[in-house]
Amino acid sequence: MCSFVKLMLENMGYFNMEVDKKVLLYDGGDLRGGCFFSEDPLVVCKVTLCLENLDEVGDELNKLSERIGIAKKLVGEEAMLKLLAVGNASRNALKYLKKSVGGWILS
Repeated sequence: MCSFVKLMLENMGYFNMEVDKKVLLYDGGDLRGGCFFSEDPLVVCKVTLCLENLDEVGDELNKLSERIGIAKKLVGEEAMLKLLAVGNASRNALKYLKKSVGGWILS
């Protein structure tokens, strides 16, 4: 995933960027799962293997939203890219994502 994000950034004109998986520490050292890949420009990503139903889609979107908010507070700026990477999704989950999320959906 890090290589994919780095390639996306290079295609957008950002070269020699540090792109890494990072764990977020926030709110008194509270450990949050997930990662953000680049601080300048800010890229926040949540990765999950499978989305089978609409509840799981909602949960993952909420987790991504939480990480975006934490990263914004830590870095002090809006994320340029916000990504939810899904290994496998049911048809219903994919339809819901396509209707509710703006941006690219690669299936």
